[in-house]
Amino acid sequence: MVNFTNYLIFNNSETNYNKKLYSVLARARSKEIYEIFAHDDKGYETTVKLLEDLPNISNNISIYDIGSTIILLFDQTFYRQELYDHQKMCNYLLHNTENNFTTVYDGSSETLLEIYNPDKWIQRINDLDKLYSMEELPAHFEYFIQNKTLEILKKNNELCDEEISFNIQLLQFYQYIIEVERAKFVITAAAYQVKYGCHQANETNILYDLQKSLILRVQKYISTVKKWMKIAPREIRQCSLKKNKKLKYIEVDGNYRMSLQAEVSDINQNEIITNVAFRNKKRIIYPRIQTSILSGKGYVRTKRLRFKYNFEKSTNDFSLLSDNLNNIHFGTNESQIQRIALDDIHVDDGYVVTGVKFSKLSNINEQNNTKDLGATIILEVRATKFDFETGKLGESKWISGKIPNAQRSELSLNCSPNRTSSNDFPDSGRFVRFQTSNSMKNGEKSTIPFFYKQTRPIVYTYPLTGIGLELNCSPHSEGVLSFKLIFYNPTTYMNGNISSENEEILNLQ
Repeated sequence: MVNFTNYLIFNNSETNYNKKLYSVLARARSKEIYEIFAHDDKGYETTVKLLEDLPNISNNISIYDIGSTIILLFDQTFYRQELYDHQKMCNYLLHNTENNFTTVYDGSSETLLEIYNPDKWIQRINDLDKLYSMEELPAHFEYFIQNKTLEILKKNNELCDEEISFNIQLLQFYQYIIEVERAKFVITAAAYQVKYGCHQANETNILYDLQKSLILRVQKYISTVKKWMKIAPREIRQCSLKKNKKLKYIEVDGNYRMSLQAEVSDINQNEIITNVAFRNKKRIIYPRIQTSILSGKGYVRTKRLRFKYNFEKSTNDFSLLSDNLNNIHFGTNESQIQRIALDDIHVDDGYVVTGVKFSKLSNINEQNNTKDLGATIILEVRATKFDFETGKLGESKWISGKIPNAQRSELSLNCSPNRTSSNDFPDSGRFVRFQTSNSMKNGEKSTIPFFYKQTRPIVYTYPLTGIGLELNCSPHSEGVLSFKLIFYNPTTYMNGNISSENEEILNLQ
C-alpha cells in the first residue's frame, strides 16, 4: 500500500490537476496567498468558499496563463526522502533558497525587494496565525466534508450527467487543502532560512515544530476524507430527465440491430475508458467510448480525451467478429432478441475498465434443457490490471454480471409520471423485455425501452472500475436504458500511517 503522507502531501507537479492548482494559487499572487484568509474574521467561511469554488476555477485556468510564479516546488526526491529528516531539509533549503523561495515578477522593483525581505514575510505569517490558526483547519475541513457528503446523499437520486463523481470531488477538496498546507510550509521555512539560516538552534526548533505539526494535520485530513469517501457516491448516472430539457435518446421504430463488436481502448498506448454512451449508426445500436491516457497515482491525462468507435467507414458497417456475426436483431418478434440484462459490473481491485461490449446469452429452459427462441443481451466489461504507482496497464480479462440468467426477474416498464428516480427500480441483476410502446409516432409504434445517447465529455476524469446498465423514466418516453459510470475508490490506496522510522525522526513516540 502506498503511503499518502509521502506523496499526496506534495503531489507530483507534472500531473495535470496540480498544474491547474498552481495556476489558481498564482492568480492570487504570492504576497496575498495567505492574507486571503485574513479578509474574513471567522476564517471558516473563506475556507468553505475556496473549497467550493475550486472545481470551477481550476477548470478554467491553464498553467500557461500564469502571469507570475508563486512557489517553485521542491523536487519529488526531497518530498519522498527528505521531508522527515530535518537536517536534510535544512541542507536543501540552504542550497536552494532562491529557487524555493517565493518569486514574483510584475515589473515592480519594490515587489522584488519585498519578497526577499524575510521580516515582512514572517510578520505576515505571524499576523495570520494570530487571526486564523492553521491548527484549526482540520476541524473546519472535517465539518465542511461532512456537510457536503450528507447534502449530496440527500439528493443523489436527482443527480444526472454530472461532470465529476462526488467521491472524486472529495478527493479534490483534500488535494486543495494539502496545497494550502504545502504552500504555507514552504514560504515559512524559506523565510526563516533567509533570515537566520537553517542551522541556528532557535530556527531549527521552529522548523522542526513546523514539520511535526504539518504531518499531524495531514493525518487528520486523510482520516476525514477516507471516512466520508467510503460512503460518498462513486457513480455518474446518464439520466437527464428534466421536463424543460429535450431528452436525447434513440427511439427504435422498426428493424434495429445491436452491435456485438467490442469497443476497446488501446492498452498498448496505456489508454483506458473514461466515458461510454449509446449511439446509433445505420440503425445499429452500439456503445461509444471516451478514452484517455492513464498516468501514475490514478491520474488521467485530460488532454488526450477522445471518443472512438470501431465502425468501418468503407463498408458502412461494423467489422465482423470471428464467428461472422457483427450484430444481432432485437425487438418484439419471436425471431429477435427480446430481453436485455441490467447489471452493475465491478472490476476487481487493481483493475480498470478498458473495454465494453454486448453479447448474446441463450436462455436455457430448465424443464427440458432446451434453448428458448428468445435470448438475452448482456453487458460485458474488459478489466485490465494496472500499477498504481506508474499507471502502466497489464493483462486483461472480460467479465459480465454474476447473476445467472435463469435467476433474473423481469423489470416492468411501468413509468408513471411520478416515478423518475432510479431507486424506484432496483435494476442490477434483473432484465427488461423489449415491447411495443403504447404511444404512436408518425403512424408507427416504437419498441421500448429507448436508448439514452446524450454524452458530454467528463472534464474531471478518473479511472473507471465499473460500468452498469439501468432503466430510467422520462416524461417523454416509457423507459430509457442508460449507462452508469462507476469510478475508482482512491481510499484503497490512501494510508496516512507514519512509519516507525519517521516516528522516531519526528519524536512522536
